[in-house]
Amino acid sequence: MVNIGGKEIAEALEKIVETVRNNPDFTIDYLYNAAAILMTIGLTKNIPSLKIIGNYILMVPSRYRPILTYRFQLLGVTEELMKKVDEIAATLDRVLDIIVEIARKIKERKSISDNDFIKYVGEIEDIFSKLPSFRE
Repeated sequence: MVNIGGKEIAEALEKIVETVRNNPDFTIDYLYNAAAILMTIGLTKNIPSLKIIGNYILMVPSRYRPILTYRFQLLGVTEELMKKVDEIAATLDRVLDIIVEIARKIKERKSISDNDFIKYVGEIEDIFSKLPSFRE
């Protein structure tokens, strides 16, 4: 049997977030691993909010990659358009912050429940509802 503690899980999630923050254009796919970790915890501990958050994080690479690359295509266009695209891309930071906050709760608490994470579901749903859809 393998026992994995909250500290190990939190460290793995924090490392993934750090890697993505340093170079999101090339490492955003690492978030698939973060989603897998959160969904596994949600399934094994029966925490539906973590399963939902994991599903949303699975969508992050496909939803944000076009936005991140679109910034480079816009070089030299109106400042208003660049500002809007940068605002949208900045929401990725909030998604990454949410992953870190979840990691801290997993690390600090002796036991976790759905109530510990439910507020993040609403916040992530709000972020995703405002994102434009691009076709890759």
